[in-house]
Amino acid sequence: MRTLLENDYNTIVNAIKTVTKSDPMSNNRQRRNVDARFILFKICRSILNLSLCRIGQLTNKHHATILYGCRQFDDLIVTDREFRNNYEAVILLINDVELQSKIDSTEFLSDYVTIKSKYEDLKSVHEKTLAEFVKGSDQYIVGMFYTVSNSVIKKIMEDSGCGKHLNQTLSKVLATKEIYN
Repeated sequence: MRTLLENDYNTIVNAIKTVTKSDPMSNNRQRRNVDARFILFKICRSILNLSLCRIGQLTNKHHATILYGCRQFDDLIVTDREFRNNYEAVILLINDVELQSKIDSTEFLSDYVTIKSKYEDLKSVHEKTLAEFVKGSDQYIVGMFYTVSNSVIKKIMEDSGCGKHLNQTLSKVLATKEIYN
């Protein structure tokens, strides 16, 4: 049973074969096959979002070969009209076929788990820092407003621009002042 990625990969290989009349999976150095490989590497990298290592596994090539091919692609797409036309035709053909997977699901899941873990850690640190800040700012506001008259504090609390948290803190100021007066 083939995976979604293998199906998409084979769809891309077949599209390249159809357009270029070349075999990107051949191991020879004929220019037309080399160009077809460069197109395959770039499409796997940009459309399927595969890593260099994963593309290397699929094509039986070293990841450095994939990197070299992607860089050569970037040069050829600018300078070689036939190469550019072949690439654009392959992209049009691929766009007509619905790819079943646009990402490498195992890499995606691994990245997702890592990012989710980092997010939870950051969220925890943020909540602790925010709680400490709010506690410190409450104490600062209480100290700052302790000398202000109660009528001024009440007018501030009645103002529509006074936020919920400030309103609660000013209520604490009033309560504290009543206790000690």
